[in-house]
Amino acid sequence: LVPSLFPESSLMKFNNAVSSILFDRVLKPPWFPLGKPIFDGDDYHESYRYDDFFAPKSFWIKTIEKVCATRGGPCLDIGGGTGFTAEALVRAGLTVTTIEKSSVMIGKAWERWKKLNSDEQARWNLIHGDLRDIRLKHKFSTLLALGGPMTFLNNEYELLSCLENYRNLLDRTGVFYLDVFNIDYWAGRPHWKQGVWNLWFTKRVGGRFFCAWHKTSSGEHQSQIKFEYQLAENFLTYRRTGTHVLFMPLAAWKRLLEKAGYSIVKTFGNWLSEVEGAEYPPTPHNDLITFKLQPLVVRRFS
Repeated sequence: LVPSLFPESSLMKFNNAVSSILFDRVLKPPWFPLGKPIFDGDDYHESYRYDDFFAPKSFWIKTIEKVCATRGGPCLDIGGGTGFTAEALVRAGLTVTTIEKSSVMIGKAWERWKKLNSDEQARWNLIHGDLRDIRLKHKFSTLLALGGPMTFLNNEYELLSCLENYRNLLDRTGVFYLDVFNIDYWAGRPHWKQGVWNLWFTKRVGGRFFCAWHKTSSGEHQSQIKFEYQLAENFLTYRRTGTHVLFMPLAAWKRLLEKAGYSIVKTFGNWLSEVEGAEYPPTPHNDLITFKLQPLVVRRFS
């Protein structure tokens, strides 16, 4: 009776409204960090339980599978995290190399690898390393930088250097799918760059209740934003962590990508653009923007 009277979408909206009032206006995290604060650390993701809170939806992974399977060839998964996307690609028959800096995240990816059969394990190469220093001898059909890993670099100089390096890892007809954070979406969030805690999400995982807040402030230069997160578990344990993120307007990203030697094939806000053939241009409702890139072909005249 209750589900018929209150559809799931209505219950979700009601829950979000109550949470917004209670945790965004009444209850706030303490101004001082309880527990060990972590900032820009190798394993900062561990403090907010990446797989529990940020693992992508299955339909999104299926879309990535279709795109990569259509292209075939080996894939390079840049900043692949705990390996949930790479695992799905390997199970779909593709060969994948994942590179990840965080020892906690790559450790979880290894746990996924151990559950695969021998053929699948042979097609998934895991590298614990810095995405700023990828030294690989073979080329790839598809490069993936999903979820914005390259926006966590320190400045545009590092970003340009990485982009140039990755271009050399693509085969002649290779494609690079690059996710970046959409400044039009994030700048519309409450208290942008004002250093004020805002409710991010509430979630129940394994009988435990989690509440997370985030705040943003200016970084060391114009394109850099300081992101901080505070996670409460049953309101007894608090963990605070943060990082720096690069935010640039769409036009600035395009200039940088062209400077790095890429041709921008398409820019979209929804991966369905790649499987449906329809256009999904970025909007202020998209937290991420995806660039579909190819190496710029330089014609030589004899």
